[in-house]
Amino acid sequence: MNFEAKEIINGNSKSAKDFLVENGYIQVSHLLDSKEINDFEKTLDLVKKKPSPFKIQRQNEDGEFFMDFNNWRRFKEVFEICKNPKIVSIIKKLSGSKRCQLMHEDIIIKEGKMVNETPVHHDRPYFVTKGDINLSIWITSSGVSRDSSLLMYSKSHKSKNLFLPKNFLTGLNAEGYNNLNRKIFTPLDDNILSQFEEVDFELEAGDAIVFFHNTLHSSKKHISNHKRNSLVIRYLLDGSSLTKNYYNNVPPYERMGLNVVEDGEIPEDFFPYVD
Repeated sequence: MNFEAKEIINGNSKSAKDFLVENGYIQVSHLLDSKEINDFEKTLDLVKKKPSPFKIQRQNEDGEFFMDFNNWRRFKEVFEICKNPKIVSIIKKLSGSKRCQLMHEDIIIKEGKMVNETPVHHDRPYFVTKGDINLSIWITSSGVSRDSSLLMYSKSHKSKNLFLPKNFLTGLNAEGYNNLNRKIFTPLDDNILSQFEEVDFELEAGDAIVFFHNTLHSSKKHISNHKRNSLVIRYLLDGSSLTKNYYNNVPPYERMGLNVVEDGEIPEDFFPYVD
């Protein structure tokens, strides 16, 4: 189901919130206007020209994949998008949270036919944070056709399991990370996935998808020469805390000086309030 951003922002959000709570995701239309879309694309181009050490970039004659993380600290333009009042308002109204902290953002640019499927996963195992209502918002400035769409697995956020992370390059279960406690993770297989409805999307420029950190999702193979620009912003909401149960988090917060303890408080100097 598709919900208008204006309706959610203006307070007509009960049906949207109910849909999110039941299904684990929601499609939001017309989030960004034409000026915001233009500024959005300029900001992504800025990051791509001056990427961080965390960047992942692959390119050949068939196309290009670019991904970068946590650039809000380096570019005020990225931070301005992350604290856009419309976006923050939607996150708070859909979650019912009183406060909202920025975790980080991911910039993802796909162009051409070289970009393979993103394996099915949920994001929580990659994070040093946890919380029942924490949300991400995936925004596109270029539009996305159904044949290159994100895929959400409806109601998967209700599972009590933490699923074993995937290696995004191989699509296989994560191996070789010394600090991964495999006892707390469940391997994700077709029997588990068959329990959930797979949902894809048709999105226009400026549309978004909001989903819980525990919602399983993936992405179809990008098969178009049309560039797909997107930004995922991760937010921490009421009831959030730190956790030691994660896989190879990016950015590497502990190496950046964050003291990660199980159930620890979320520090504002690493995760600023944006409301």
